[in-house]
Amino acid sequence: MDRNVLVPVMALSILNGIFSPFMLIVYLANWFWYPGTFLPASPEIIAMLSSIIFATLTLMVSGVPAALYERAKGPEGGTVAGLIWIAAAAVLTLPAIPNALNALGF
Repeated sequence: MDRNVLVPVMALSILNGIFSPFMLIVYLANWFWYPGTFLPASPEIIAMLSSIIFATLTLMVSGVPAALYERAKGPEGGTVAGLIWIAAAAVLTLPAIPNALNALGF
């Protein structure tokens, strides 16, 4: 797979991590993943970590179809697998686009 695919996939994942309406679920589930006994639980830190978790989740889930395709086709399917990865990340980022446009003032 071409390594240049990683830049747009990571950009889409970060966009989804910041502006996704589903990030609220990760934010509200902080009792499960946030170590409150060691670190102070400020809303800003929890929001930032929720965004990072959701962006990482987007990156991993969007890579599954590309990995399955590359496994089926072998190394010669690398370019198409990269495009599949970008397309899957774009599809997962679709719910975040209205929030991103609102943040930009459109």
